[in-house]
Amino acid sequence: MSYGSAPGGIDAARGLSYLTLMEPELKLLLLYAAGINLVTFVFFGFDKHRAVSGGWRTPEKTLWLLALVGGFLGGFAAMRLFKHKRRKRAFMVPYWIATLASVGLIVWGIVTFA
Repeated sequence: MSYGSAPGGIDAARGLSYLTLMEPELKLLLLYAAGINLVTFVFFGFDKHRAVSGGWRTPEKTLWLLALVGGFLGGFAAMRLFKHKRRKRAFMVPYWIATLASVGLIVWGIVTFA
C-alpha cells in the first residue's frame, strides 16, 4: 500500500485517474447524486435545528421529495446523525416509499440505458 492510501486500498491519485477516465454522463450523474444527497442532509439538519430551537420547519413533503429525487442516502445519514424523524412512523412510511421508488428508477435507468 502506498503512502496516503485509503483503508480500501485506493489512493487519491488512482481515484482521480478513474474520475478522469469516466464518461461525461457518468460524471454528471455522480455530481448530481453527491449534490442532492448533500442538499438533503442539510435540509434535515436545518429541520432538526428548528425542531429544537423553534421556528419555521421544513415541510415533510419537501423531505420526501428530496428522497424521491435521489437524496435518500443523505436523508438516512442525517436521520442517524441528528437522531431526527427516525421514530415517527407517519414520516418514515412515506420516506421509505419515496426511497424505494427512487431506487426503482435508478435500477430501471441502469437496465434500460446500460
